[in-house]
Amino acid sequence: MSIISAFQPMGQTVAVVTNASANTSSNATITLYGNGTGFVFNVGSGLRPAVAPNQVRVYNGGSSPVFLSFNNAARTAVIPVVGTNQLEWPVLPNSVEVFSGIPWNSSPAGPPGLGLSAPTLIVATISAGLSIPLYLTFGEGL
Repeated sequence: MSIISAFQPMGQTVAVVTNASANTSSNATITLYGNGTGFVFNVGSGLRPAVAPNQVRVYNGGSSPVFLSFNNAARTAVIPVVGTNQLEWPVLPNSVEVFSGIPWNSSPAGPPGLGLSAPTLIVATISAGLSIPLYLTFGEGL
């Protein structure tokens, strides 16, 4: 696949919901693969990546902008104000954005069944709205 072709999903879409309290940061941990739901790849279905996807398409299904960042560790998300710089990027309501350079905490580990841990990613979010749903689809392309 190519990062300059049409977006190609590489697994299941993962839902993340912002905090139920307005202007309060929250963190969601996403695990690249495992058994069942809540993983980008369900190894029970035989899906397992050779490399972690380096792009993510994010859909904001809510009625308020969400600011998010992708991290290797928990982080307090901050809504930027004039004169300050923050790591968070805005995703407007009912819009789709594609982000590149996703910082998974490690590369996919060996074949399934060896007990090796899967790469994880922490998504920090904050919004003035309450419980705004974000849908993350990992893959490659524009």
